Amino acid sequence: MALSGAPTPAEVLDVLADLGRPALGADSIDISVLDESGQVLRLLTSRRSSPQTRIRFATYRADDPYPSRDALRTRAPVLIQSVQERDQRWPVLRGTQAERAAWMVLPLLAEGVPLGTVGLGWLRPQSFDGEQV
Repeated sequence: MALSGAPTPAEVLDVLADLGRPALGADSIDISVLDESGQVLRLLTSRRSSPQTRIRFATYRADDPYPSRDALRTRAPVLIQSVQERDQRWPVLRGTQAERAAWMVLPLLAEGVPLGTVGLGWLRPQSFDGEQV
């Protein structure tokens, strides 16, 4: 289905997940949107993340100390090149089993207003060249 043929927001997110993940060479993609209060992120679309990850991040506060918080606050991509970097920058994630070795968390914006986040994961550490970002 082409994006222009996606009539509902959920279908738009499905198209983004189905096309965006392979286009960027990522192994996984998770798309979360803010609830009406703008305080809580809800996982709506996920491709290739474990059931444990989908359960843990099904619903969480947007201001929890995770990479998604930083992407929403700065309205800029958060690039995490390794598990070591993740654990150093977000200590709350230390000890969390890592299915992936690198991540990119993008703010999902509409006219500059945050709507949620797109999280991509890679099996190997990444240097994130300009073309990927």
